[in-house]
Parts: sequence; C-alpha cells; structure tokens
Amino acid sequence: MRFFLVFILVSQLIYSYYTDKELEAVWDSLSDIYNPSLEDYRLVETYLKSGERPYLKNYFDTGLEHGFSLSTINLRIAQLRNFKLVGSNGEMPIFELHKMNVSEETKDRCVLVYASYNGIYPKSAQCIVEELKEHGYSGHVMVRIGGFPNLSEGGLKFAPFFCWKQEFFKEALRMGFRKIIHLDSCMHPLCDLDDIFKIMEEKGYFLMYTTQGCLQYLPRYKNTDYLNISPEQAKRIPWLPGYVLGINFDNKRVVKLFREWETSVKNIHQFFCLGWDETAMSILAWKYRFPPIDKFENRVTYHQPSSNSLYFFYFDTTRVRD
Repeated sequence: MRFFLVFILVSQLIYSYYTDKELEAVWDSLSDIYNPSLEDYRLVETYLKSGERPYLKNYFDTGLEHGFSLSTINLRIAQLRNFKLVGSNGEMPIFELHKMNVSEETKDRCVLVYASYNGIYPKSAQCIVEELKEHGYSGHVMVRIGGFPNLSEGGLKFAPFFCWKQEFFKEALRMGFRKIIHLDSCMHPLCDLDDIFKIMEEKGYFLMYTTQGCLQYLPRYKNTDYLNISPEQAKRIPWLPGYVLGINFDNKRVVKLFREWETSVKNIHQFFCLGWDETAMSILAWKYRFPPIDKFENRVTYHQPSSNSLYFFYFDTTRVRD
C-alpha cells in the first residue's frame, strides 16, 4: 500500500492534468467538491451539458480524421454531454458495499459496478449484484449509482473526462481491497468469478482481447505516438475491450501499468479520442508485455447460455430486473 501511495504522490507532482478557466469556475462554485450537495451535482451536470468544453473539439476532429462516421462521433459526444450524476427526480447518488460469503482468503476481493443515472444503467447495476449472490460469489461488491467515485480525493474533478473507472479502482484500494475487478453494467456474471481471481493471483491482472469491433481503429490513431507507439506497431496490438478489467495491486508491475494508464487517460489535452480509455490500456499492456488472458468471445456470450456453459459473462445491454 505504501508503494502505491508514494507512486501516486510522485505522479501528481510530475503530471498536470487538463484545466481551463471555465472548468476552474465550476469547481470554485461548488459548496464542497469532496462532499457535493444535490445542487453541486446539478451545477456539474449543467457544465457537462452546455459548457464550452474545448477538449471535445479535439475529440470530434480526431474522430473524423480516423474515419469514424459523423453519427458515431455525435453519439459518443452526446454521451459525454448527457452524463447524469443525479436522478431526474432529484435522487442523490447511491453508494453500497455488499459483503458476500467473505472468507479469510477472499476478504481483499472487490467487484466494482458503476452506473450513471442514465437509462437502464441503475437497474442493470442492481441486477449484477443479485446475479453475483445467486452464483455464490465470495468477496465484496462496491456499487455506485450516480455521483462519482473517490470523492474524498477529489475524484469529481475527472467527471468531465469520463475517468470514473480509474477513480473507482483508487477508492476501492483506499478502502483496503487489493484484488479488484471492474465490471461494466452490461456484463452479467454466469459464475462466482473465482477462476478470474485465481488468474489474478497468478498473473497479477485479468485482460481479454477481441478481434471484433474497435480492433481496426487502433492503427488509425495518429496520436498513438503520445504513448511512444508507431502506426506500424499499432497494427500488431490486440484490442482490449474495457468491459472487464481485473487488477491485483499486490503486483508491482501491474501497479505501474495502472498508474501509466490513469495518467494517459487523464491527460486529455494530449490524448483524447474515441475509445481513448481502451486504446491506452491496449497500447500500454502490449508495450509492457501484459498479454491478454483469453479471447473475449471465449469467455463472454451474446446469447443466453446453457447451465453448463464455460462462459464467465453474458453480455446484454438491455437486461434488468423488475
């Protein structure tokens, strides 16, 4: 733990993340950035919706340069603009910490599930909790619906950049968990995840690659040179979708990977493009020789599986419970 905290302090001295006058004015207008009120969250939402946000122009321009359709770019920017931190009826953010069948061997395990207040995401997050219970998961589950993770360390300042994943890892680590899995709200568990944690014990991480979807985007990114990767090298890098990510913070090599990944995605004035979060992890994992554990499609099904399936997850963006 001491190693990680020292690394954070040193990194924060070296790197300065993006800011501008409008953004600074937003933070200055809040009553307490570390413990936001409902009105504070609404002020941040107003900025997300209608603020100038000049970094989004770079997001738009690089999208066009790299061959994305205008509709795809506009959809992604709309997601960044319409990110809901509170409910439509004034519901405050929800934080839950579930303790499930915890043993001495699993007390440092934690699964992270984050959902904004948009659409079905809150119900999807609650659905995942119930599924983990049903499959006999052993460990903790940390759920956030709305708001933003790691508030006590200023995590809200990264809400405009969609960096909730990195902040949630840091929050769980600060609470004493060491083996941490992020699950996207579309990833519905089909097992107790024990095999994944065993892989993390041995390898230090859990990453999967895919040959579908965004794989072809990577060679197009002209700003991959920010991470010291040439376009020719980019063609050889496997694409790592960010739906599932496991990190064992007892592994020093993996801690370094995490910190470089966090720094990369937060330096949006240098590196901000469609899929920048996954692009950065794909490049850094390849660069530092963290090969993916398995193919995404080998462990994730897009169709309702049989009871004796070897799949870890069922991918479904529409699944909720009444």
